[in-house]
Amino acid sequence: MAQVMLGEAFANARRLREGCAVDTESLAAFMRLKTMGRLSQLDLDHNIALLETRMAKTAQT
Repeated sequence: MAQVMLGEAFANARRLREGCAVDTESLAAFMRLKTMGRLSQLDLDHNIALLETRMAKTAQT
């Protein structure tokens, strides 16, 4: 969760390269946890969607 917030802070500061790198790492970590069956419902419902939405927006800029 802290890493997701760090990506958001970079995005808000228009430091898109750093934000995108952090978001990519975060999404990869969530996918590893999902594969292991250890991802919380909050992460499934909120954090992954947040990351994917933000990554789609920052990739366009």
